[in-house]
Amino acid sequence: MAHRLLRIMEQKPVALVVSLPENHADLARAAEAAGADAVKVHVNVTHRASGLTFGTLAEERPALERILSAVRIPIGIVPGGGEGARPETLEALQAMGFDFLDMYVSHYPASLLPMVGMTRIAALEAGGDWEFVRGLNRWPVEAFEASIVPSEDYGRHLTLADLNRYAMLTAALDRPVIVPSQKRLVPQDVPLLAQAGVKAIMIGVVCTGKSVGELERVTAGFARAVAGL
Repeated sequence: MAHRLLRIMEQKPVALVVSLPENHADLARAAEAAGADAVKVHVNVTHRASGLTFGTLAEERPALERILSAVRIPIGIVPGGGEGARPETLEALQAMGFDFLDMYVSHYPASLLPMVGMTRIAALEAGGDWEFVRGLNRWPVEAFEASIVPSEDYGRHLTLADLNRYAMLTAALDRPVIVPSQKRLVPQDVPLLAQAGVKAIMIGVVCTGKSVGELERVTAGFARAVAGL
């Protein structure tokens, strides 16, 4: 069943997504057990925050198939650019059972926009102007990821300025906005992000660390905060 994350974002005040620091089934199980609504994996990319490099789909496929078999919650994927953005790669990912696709707008081939089998999430980058942001409303994607924090600010605490930028994004865009943990988010930030109009929080290695135990503990804290909304 496709578009499960999209339905969760429609039904809940805020959804909780865990971006796995490594393509490992134990991490996915820990996220699900702790209350995550969805998880996200990567291929064909070097993850900025963790510094980890994820291989091609062919290299990562056994690990990805173990993750897809390990959990019942929706699983999304960042396919990277280049080889990862080819139509045949996207068709393979859809056939494997991924629920959503997450790509930077600058990596997203226009030729893939008609693809409707997976929820299409377009990630905004740091910089850009508000005219550009508002213009994205005309294109057929289902949600936006606000990856707008400059790399030099990764890991710092959330500020009022950050909240206001996220609130401006949710006002400018007419589809759900997902905020990733480029800042070191804490559960106490959840109601503030909800107030800013954010529809999903995606916690990654900046918050969760790389171990199974730490990821499960941190995810559980965020899940409790979401349940309290």
